[in-house]
Amino acid sequence: IEIFLHNGTERCIAASSDASLSIWDLNSGMQIQALPRKHSAGINAIKVYDNGHKCVSVSDDKSLIIWDLNHGIPIGKPLRKHSDWVFALDIFKTSRGFICVSSSFDNTLCVWDLDDHSYLGSLAGHSDWIFNLAIFKRGRDIRCISASADASLRIWDLMNFQCIHTINGYSEMILSINAYIYGTEPRCITASSDSVLRIWDLNTYTCIGILEGHTAWVNVVKVYDNGHRCVSGSSDHTLIVWDLDHNSVLHILKGHTDWVLSADVY
Repeated sequence: IEIFLHNGTERCIAASSDASLSIWDLNSGMQIQALPRKHSAGINAIKVYDNGHKCVSVSDDKSLIIWDLNHGIPIGKPLRKHSDWVFALDIFKTSRGFICVSSSFDNTLCVWDLDDHSYLGSLAGHSDWIFNLAIFKRGRDIRCISASADASLRIWDLMNFQCIHTINGYSEMILSINAYIYGTEPRCITASSDSVLRIWDLNTYTCIGILEGHTAWVNVVKVYDNGHRCVSGSSDHTLIVWDLDHNSVLHILKGHTDWVLSADVY
């Protein structure tokens, strides 16, 4: 799921394993629109951009689709380069337009120009599935950090398509990652199948905090409140709200009867 503003209205777009996308009004709780089914397999992630007017979806059918959210229709043909499921994506804006990075179970990331629908190149180095990624800025540089089932994080320079650092030391799969700014410093939080969240300083690439509280895989993490809070969702059926100033649990949210796979905050 992803929450976004569209012409001042709070909306949510949800993706499903049945290959459907639906848009919801968060004030009324009513479905606004079901987008036409253009993917041929389950949709794993979506990202809204261009002030809520467009989004990109990625799927088990190995493709990305760009959508016009004003009219509820796909823009152009699906983007194809991956050879396995596409599992996550992020988008950033440059002086020339919007750029997307996608991650796949083919162990690579692909970089795309969303304005002319072109493939710009691939980032290779992981030895197993790439579950998630996050784009962040370090000074004037635009970088990407990827999280993999090979139990490593890789930091990429998106200007020259080079891996500039690898973080090892995990014992299990890294399932989710969220990059953010804390004060003026770039940081990220990772969630993994060992039930632990870790906070990383993206200037020094060192672990500066550990969040323990879940009892099963942590599938998603989302930072909010200017880097002071985050919420994580787990296969233990709970969400935990964390205080990132003190690395402590604020609330444990119970109610789900199965794995929590996605979350967003607004």
